[in-house]
Amino acid sequence: MILLIGYGNELRGDDAIGPLVARALAELRLPGTQVLALTQLTPELAELVSQASAAIFVDAALDGPPGQVEVVPCRPLDLRQPLGHLGNPESLLALCQAVFGASPSAWMVKVQVETTELGHPLSPAAQRGIPAAVDVITRLVGQLAPACPETASDDRSDHRPTQDTEA
Repeated sequence: MILLIGYGNELRGDDAIGPLVARALAELRLPGTQVLALTQLTPELAELVSQASAAIFVDAALDGPPGQVEVVPCRPLDLRQPLGHLGNPESLLALCQAVFGASPSAWMVKVQVETTELGHPLSPAAQRGIPAAVDVITRLVGQLAPACPETASDDRSDHRPTQDTEA
């Protein structure tokens, strides 16, 4: 199963991009995928992530031109260092490795946005970034599917976006 996790705070302007992309991906019902729309990454995700054949994380970023979508590989943090606050995919992958002995191949899809200020609406750049990210992730899932044999026949895939209830 390929796990797609879009995360971000929907009360903070463009930070909503992760959950919005996750919901758009869930509507596509990509074979062999499970989609989560969350406010943040938490330690409770480690077991599910450790069982995935691949994981794709989606989040807002403020370090590039607004609207740009970038895919970068994620690797677990060095386990010899303390994990500290679990707020990024690398920490979550390290927790997977430490507790469950496995972490999947993983990628971060960064959608460049304009603002993550509390109470701001979604910017035009973020609005353009949603379909662009969906397109990039759909292609990535298509590339990963042959390497993930269970995706072709896994009828247990959960395409409904699971959303946390914490704000």
